[in-house]
Amino acid sequence: MPDEDQRRAFAREYEHHQHGLYCECLAVTGDREDARDAVQSAMLRAYRAIRRGDRPQSLRAWLHRIARNEAIDVLRRRRVHGELHDTDSDPAPGPSACAIAHEGLDTLVRDVNDLPARQRQALVMRAVDGCGYGEIADGMGISGGAARQSVCEARAMLVE
Repeated sequence: MPDEDQRRAFAREYEHHQHGLYCECLAVTGDREDARDAVQSAMLRAYRAIRRGDRPQSLRAWLHRIARNEAIDVLRRRRVHGELHDTDSDPAPGPSACAIAHEGLDTLVRDVNDLPARQRQALVMRAVDGCGYGEIADGMGISGGAARQSVCEARAMLVE
């Protein structure tokens, strides 16, 4: 049945692209749960569009554009709320143990988040998802030269 084949093909694409899309959304939202929510919403939108017959020229660039827009929507909907504390639960591993385990990743995420939005998006698409400069340009709606320059500037800023 073609519908089942379409679902399987999309599931393969989902598995292939989900990590890169997650990194893109994490760079935008700065929150792991929000990033996961944005990826799920983006993939659902993409699946529905494909079922309607939309066929993007570059699937990867198209998915990144949808994911970035979803992440921005998550930020817009985000409500300020305090953390809940459960005083009756057993304590988790100490904060110092968690901090040491995640220090390198947190530093990298913080540095990437400090990049200007255009450079951050281009770098994530290039470094995490392996997009070519043409795909980055398509996904961001900029020229190929501007995509290359954005990646180069982002790398230079991270080195500093």
